[in-house]
Amino acid sequence: LRDNVLPAVGVRLEDRASGRAQFSLDDPVRLQAEAARKRESAAKAEAERLAKEEKRRADALRDADRAAVEPKRMFEPQFDALFDRETSFGEFDETGLPIATADGEPLSKSATKKLIKMRQKHEKVYSERNK
Repeated sequence: LRDNVLPAVGVRLEDRASGRAQFSLDDPVRLQAEAARKRESAAKAEAERLAKEEKRRADALRDADRAAVEPKRMFEPQFDALFDRETSFGEFDETGLPIATADGEPLSKSATKKLIKMRQKHEKVYSERNK
């Protein structure tokens, strides 16, 4: 009634903080346009909510897939897409830590330190998942 019938005949119904409603007369075209904007806004908000929910669901699945990978194998080329890496590594030490790029260039100390930190973080996630 409030959103469909009353605006069509030019009646605006507003709720007040006191709990009473106030009626006022207004241009029916303006009221219908306001109602249409409200519906569009609500539809847009619902679409955004659903998109965020889908993104959260996809992120949770990706995180679960990542957690299933052993830390020793996480730098292998087959897991590049899963861990959002643009480049692969070529050589690995006995613990599975990369020591060279796919081109054969040795990794710098700072790059090695970053990879060690990444693996330590992944080890925590992996051990939490596989308790």
